[in-house]
Amino acid sequence: MAHLGTCLGPLDRILGGGYPARSVIEIAGPPRSGRTLLLFHAALAHLLKHPAATCCWLDTKGTFGRDVTRTVDIINALVAGLRREGRAFRTAAGEEMDGDAIVGATLERLLISVRVEREGALETIATCVGGATAERRVELIVIDSIDTILEAGQSQGTRAQGKCRISVPGPPACI
Repeated sequence: MAHLGTCLGPLDRILGGGYPARSVIEIAGPPRSGRTLLLFHAALAHLLKHPAATCCWLDTKGTFGRDVTRTVDIINALVAGLRREGRAFRTAAGEEMDGDAIVGATLERLLISVRVEREGALETIATCVGGATAERRVELIVIDSIDTILEAGQSQGTRAQGKCRISVPGPPACI
């Protein structure tokens, strides 16, 4: 089975190589425990390692940070680590990409949608999956947070832990 790396070596080893691909994975924890940041790192790393991949990030609470400087810093740190591992970043013509070009190419493939109502969120997921093409493979869908789009009564308390039962057609992995 293929895996999507987390960018955290010890966690990847525990998970047998990362998050299982083509799976729905729920990351649960208390508020401000780093769930979003963990998934953001994993999503950006996946985009950096797979230049044809796209990530759809669905923010259902309207709280996803819009701090571009922080995002650029994260991408640059990931690029530095991948370069230390011997990874090269090249254009379609084979030319070495500079830092700004890598950031731009990565952010073009990170599709962020803020949908705070259930129907709009489900429509966005279907559009994301349905809009995939050979040139733009949707390999990762992040729903932050699932509570908003679950049916009333499916989630107990303030977390959906263990209650995620959403299926969408097509090949992407959902985290």
